[in-house]
Amino acid sequence: MKLGDRVKQLREKSGQTQQELGENINMKQQEVSNIERGIRKMLTPNELVKLAAALGVTIAELLDATDQQAACLPKTG
Repeated sequence: MKLGDRVKQLREKSGQTQQELGENINMKQQEVSNIERGIRKMLTPNELVKLAAALGVTIAELLDATDQQAACLPKTG
């Protein structure tokens, strides 16, 4: 699954609008929309940490990583 699709899925599951998610991670609604639509594909490590926290998941869950891939990711929280 692409990152944008995963972000949208998790955002909707959390009951947040793009605007609310953006406010929680210090991004404009348009930036969240661009991530979800795949226009913005690269996120900084700090943005990934904030996004995962705001969505209530780990970075591995956000990235839909396998167990082997997840072992290479930094731990959050």
